[in-house]
Amino acid sequence: MAKDAQYWAERRDDLLAQLEKSEEVLNAKLAKLYKREADELQRDIAAYYQEYGRDNVIEYRKLLVSLKEQDRRLLMEKMDEFEKKYPKWAYLMPVRASIYQLNELEGIQTAIYLQQLEIGAIEIEKLTEHLSALAMNAANLAAEEMGFGTAFYNINAEAITMTVGAAWSQDKSYSERIWDNREKLAAYLNDDFAKMLARGVSYDQMARELRERFEDVSVRDAKRLIFTEGSFVFNEAQAQVFAQDFDSYYIETCKDKRVCKICREIAANSESEPFSYKDRQPGANFPPFHPWCRCSAVPYVSDWDAWIDDYVAKRGGDAITKGR
Repeated sequence: MAKDAQYWAERRDDLLAQLEKSEEVLNAKLAKLYKREADELQRDIAAYYQEYGRDNVIEYRKLLVSLKEQDRRLLMEKMDEFEKKYPKWAYLMPVRASIYQLNELEGIQTAIYLQQLEIGAIEIEKLTEHLSALAMNAANLAAEEMGFGTAFYNINAEAITMTVGAAWSQDKSYSERIWDNREKLAAYLNDDFAKMLARGVSYDQMARELRERFEDVSVRDAKRLIFTEGSFVFNEAQAQVFAQDFDSYYIETCKDKRVCKICREIAANSESEPFSYKDRQPGANFPPFHPWCRCSAVPYVSDWDAWIDDYVAKRGGDAITKGR
């Protein structure tokens, strides 16, 4: 804060610009993942059409027979592999005993569900890495603004661990929302698959429609989640730092046409009636206020001279506060 407010505003804007670039990189990586997994699903469907189909159509009744031993073994192997790679999420898998009771149609649907679990686990890994780096950078920017140096927090600091993975939206963390999205998509895919089989659609139509559902929904859900969660982490990591020395904050909206009427009104009101850091609630009085929101919370002080005198007095006028 030895520098002027404009300087720190520009630094926050720079960090937001870096955030959007890293989001683009992450979204591109996930899009490749979705394409690869959609290709895998398409190959699996082609195999079933080849085995059970006739004239490029599968007779629905053929898939109601008991699951073949080789197909059951493949499902078990997929479950073992998932549990080995992601033991933390093993509880999400179907009960193993139930696999012995499946018919061929249910076997395909279970394979689709397991594929969605695999994708969800990868999404969580990638997003955790992305958000942890963001939280550290945001907390360090706030620490630098407070005069504590340029690398005050590391990736394991409390301000980062308390921020990344917080259940801030409808009491759910981003990992819980990812699992919700994956389970919902698995249900849609399995429902679509069964209905198209019952209608006797061709392989080409089946593959095209499931692929569109798979990739379009995955990309849309991921982009929204990454963007909105990024806004929360950007603000909350700084709030963890600022709340130790500031009582209140006001809202800055994004500086382009994306700002909505709701955010504009909240920002205008907060300048005359700042919000309290200890009472912050994302979605109500703290950003993000809605999906795709990129507003910022900025410390508010009515009398900077008095605040600086008090700040220096608290710390005995040490070197950290020199030059404020």
